[in-house]
Amino acid sequence: MPYAATVHNVFIASPSDVRPEREIARQVIYEWNAAHAESEKAVLQPIGWETHTYPEMGERPQEIINRLVIKSDILVAIFWSRLGSPTGIAASGTIEEIDKHRLSNKPIMIYFSDAPVPHNVDTKQFEEVRKLRQKYESEGLIGTFANSEDFRRVFTRDLAARMAQYLKSQPSHVYFRRGLIRAEREDWVSREDMKREFERNAAFASAISLAGSVLALRLDDPKKEVAIHNAIRALKALPEFMHVRTFGIFLARLYRQLGDLEEAVNVLHNCLAFRREKGIPVDGDDADLYYNCACYKNLKARMEGGEQQRILRQIALEDLRFSFRIFPENAKDAIQDDDLRDLPLVEPGSA
Repeated sequence: MPYAATVHNVFIASPSDVRPEREIARQVIYEWNAAHAESEKAVLQPIGWETHTYPEMGERPQEIINRLVIKSDILVAIFWSRLGSPTGIAASGTIEEIDKHRLSNKPIMIYFSDAPVPHNVDTKQFEEVRKLRQKYESEGLIGTFANSEDFRRVFTRDLAARMAQYLKSQPSHVYFRRGLIRAEREDWVSREDMKREFERNAAFASAISLAGSVLALRLDDPKKEVAIHNAIRALKALPEFMHVRTFGIFLARLYRQLGDLEEAVNVLHNCLAFRREKGIPVDGDDADLYYNCACYKNLKARMEGGEQQRILRQIALEDLRFSFRIFPENAKDAIQDDDLRDLPLVEPGSA
């Protein structure tokens, strides 16, 4: 049954050296939704520059990202060995995001990794992180974790406690916003259309939450394969959302965990084709879809040999370079991505 819920944006801020923890934070948020969204009438939406920005000119890059921070209700910041690059206003983009969010007096959760740093660590950056940690420890409570799995455990516990406190401070009623239906006249939306649109959106949110929860299960969980098939059925029952980035990427990840890389690639190709059919301009969502295409094609190439392997890697490289042209920041992720380590690219600016 559809239900009304308030969406709370959770901005995930971090330098580039904690990518696994960024993904875990998203998974934990989706797990919270699966467990609490209906009972609490609240849905958490993970927000980040890599999923919610698109190519844009005319403003300082960090200022564009700051718009997302301003609209967020909670900020989660994660640090390890790097502080990040200066923005001209703050020591790094992550620091500027934290400072911007603190002005609103909204909740902030800051975490520092105690994991051993890489042998080639930038000592200057690491020293800056150490000083920042001391600063924040003098201003409040921070979270620490030993490794990625420990972060999952700690953040799951902390998010549950934080949300229990946070929701008590929120209004008990739900506000509805106009414009959910793209009618030709914005001031006219029939009750029936609004109800149908709400039910479709609720079904999609439920399917995405289910997929996020399933992907977060341990690979050796005996119930995982059945859960994956259930999540696939839930998403495929909503083909009208095929143009949505989250639909394509989550469905492809589910097929990947089944070992069906061919179908994972087909899902992403269909998503891209559907976006072109709908006349959606090429944007950052396309960049992520092409990036994931490259990953799965390269993984598929590892299972092949000879000429077929060479062809698949060449196609993967073309997809990756197209992703870089749309969103150059993806090149930084590619350098550290194990799914792409076979490709002879992967230097920023090589796109």
